[in-house]
Amino acid sequence: MLYISNSLTNSLDQVIFGRHKALAHCDELQIISGYLGPEPVNRLRDLPFKSKVFFGMYPEGIDPRLHAQLAAVDHGSSKVDVFYSNRAVHSKMYLWMAAGKVVSALSGSANFSFSGLQTPFKEILFDVNSEDFDAVLAYTNSIASNSISCLEHVSESVDKLVKTTVHAPVKASMTLLDPATNEVQRASGLNWAQNPRNHTGKSQDDGCIPIRREHIRDHPDLFFSKQGFTTVDGGRPHRANDPIEVIFDDGHSMRCLFEGSQTIKGVAYPKQISSYPGKDILGRYFRDRLGVPPGKPVWRHHLEAYGRTQIELSLIAESVYYLDFSVPSS
Repeated sequence: MLYISNSLTNSLDQVIFGRHKALAHCDELQIISGYLGPEPVNRLRDLPFKSKVFFGMYPEGIDPRLHAQLAAVDHGSSKVDVFYSNRAVHSKMYLWMAAGKVVSALSGSANFSFSGLQTPFKEILFDVNSEDFDAVLAYTNSIASNSISCLEHVSESVDKLVKTTVHAPVKASMTLLDPATNEVQRASGLNWAQNPRNHTGKSQDDGCIPIRREHIRDHPDLFFSKQGFTTVDGGRPHRANDPIEVIFDDGHSMRCLFEGSQTIKGVAYPKQISSYPGKDILGRYFRDRLGVPPGKPVWRHHLEAYGRTQIELSLIAESVYYLDFSVPSS
């Protein structure tokens, strides 16, 4: 059987995190993935058995901020072990085990990341035939024998990583103020929900980070064009919101979306970054750091009192971003 993610509510992660319910005596999940995202790795702690995750493209290097997230899950849970392959592996394999034997397996193109499992129509997974279970287990064991625990990794500084790996982090400074008024927007950005006619209509804390045309123009390797379409209730197709994971400077992580659409030279790009499943998650996070009461608007004087009026966004792995809102040391 072939599985394709076609929406954020009918996605490959439901297959990955729910398949064990139909398998008798399943006691382990093993995952090989070219790239990893912290959010699904963290969710493995909720499964009723142990999981082993192998990061295949480790030889390319790993950003220390992503490594810190993965190591925290491994160190903080006896149910999840994260390993780094010493040889480059781009495979994606999901094996459900019982007493050391494979009882179900999926393979395909979907990385074990929020983006890989939930981007509409981007990736596929298919069932491995039972007669091939011994072969895929032998393949997995060969990778395991040439891997190290993530806790054995010696993390390098970001500056050293830039000099020694093929994937130097790309970053952009993004103001939280409206350039036209030099103030936080009254009904957009962090104050998205403050307009009484706002279209979200759910929480006064709803907020987003606007993506401006100059950000896209100046950082083509950070903001990508929107590729997919999704249809709601059989209506007209809309540009799909691209899932990403965001790690903040204080170690907090969040599922987010590249949302909305703006056209630049005939190409559709995202218009803002919002949190998922609710836009209020991002808005409340910023209000908490700024000391603004829930439901109240954020203004420039709050940002200045905090110590900065912009964020710095960088891409540190496939669909994994780092957002720096730290106050510069004096």
